[in-house]
Amino acid sequence: MIMETITVAIQFLGGTLPAIIILAIVDLILLALLIARVGSSFRNFGRALGSALGVGGVVALISVFLLPAHTGASWANLYGATDYLGLLGISVGLGLAAAAATFPPIQYLLGMAPSGHGQRQRARA
Repeated sequence: MIMETITVAIQFLGGTLPAIIILAIVDLILLALLIARVGSSFRNFGRALGSALGVGGVVALISVFLLPAHTGASWANLYGATDYLGLLGISVGLGLAAAAATFPPIQYLLGMAPSGHGQRQRARA
């Protein structure tokens, strides 16, 4: 079952693997800049995490419906719990991968946003 799941995931992602590799490199660079605190911080961490998980949820939901057709199958070809669990597992994995891929850019952008604390201090002065 694991090999079939990996085969379907590779077949689904096959044409986009170069773009995924480039995205992973950009994400690692942004994450390194974030950790080094170059131009950003971990402010708005919760908002960035929530946004990334929302993107992941949408990707997981869409992939549930697109995966069977992409592999040349249909919903009628899914017979047992193994097929449905494999489909759900791949979809959740793709959703988590999308969330992990979108988190660094979102956190980097939200971390650069001005905090309300500095604006309040300037208003008092």
